[in-house]
Amino acid sequence: MPSRNEPCPCGSGKRFKNCHGAVAAPPLAQAPEPPSPAPAEPARVAALRDAARAARDDAAIRRWHALLAEVPGDPEAHFHLGNAARNGGDFAAAAAHYEAALAATPGHTGLLNNLGLVLEKLGRMADAERRFEEAVALAPTGLQPLANLAQNLFQQGRPADVLEYFDR
Repeated sequence: MPSRNEPCPCGSGKRFKNCHGAVAAPPLAQAPEPPSPAPAEPARVAALRDAARAARDDAAIRRWHALLAEVPGDPEAHFHLGNAARNGGDFAAAAAHYEAALAATPGHTGLLNNLGLVLEKLGRMADAERRFEEAVALAPTGLQPLANLAQNLFQQGRPADVLEYFDR
């Protein structure tokens, strides 16, 4: 559970206390799991991965970059670096990391959803809509992709299209 002043893990951009941590808020869906690394990785890579997972803030970012230097294209490293870039407001870098992670793990709903969120921040509403639609197709009952798709359509001024997703 995030602390009350941290960004809400749902991707809304609000603080947890003002989003899913509010008194009457709906329960927070579990944060997307990062893509799984390939099985049976060398001990050096496993140690880098463990160190990156255990680190926080800038140290974690440095360690995920070190892992990418050792294993270019690692989807878990790209996932975490995408999250760090998104939290820091660098939406272009976040999109690049999420795209790289998706190249290695296509069909990962958490990555598709997060990519949609940063594409919206970049003003690429139609591209974001397609990513949310992909996530909804893969997880039709997933609350976050449904809500994000509905919000995206609303922002595009398409209220008739929004109703389908709000009904679901």
